[in-house]
Amino acid sequence: MTSQESDPQPEEFKATLSDIKSGVPQVSHKTEPDQKDVLEVSTLEDDMLREQIENLRSDRALREKYADRILAFLEAYAVLVFFLILFDGLGFVGFSIPEAAIVTLVGSTAVAAIGLVGFVAKGLFK
Repeated sequence: MTSQESDPQPEEFKATLSDIKSGVPQVSHKTEPDQKDVLEVSTLEDDMLREQIENLRSDRALREKYADRILAFLEAYAVLVFFLILFDGLGFVGFSIPEAAIVTLVGSTAVAAIGLVGFVAKGLFK
């Protein structure tokens, strides 16, 4: 016995639009947000604010970390330049640096110090 023989052929069913409408509940849209919508928006805003605060904290930590490193580098560079100029001025063990190199060292130290102050001031008044 085949499947066609066991299943009787259904009669042709023609649905009308009113037949379809009768089984579907009417859908309406909201004109105002309900309490659940307000709570969802409030929760999303709170999450965004928490994320912004966390980003600000991590930015501050990174700024402090790199500012400390930059300051330590500038201090070490200034000390190195000081000793180079001191050794050159005292003629320590025949130590001599050409005048152009000394001018470059002193100038670069000043530029680095002024640049660091400008960098810090810009970061403070951002």
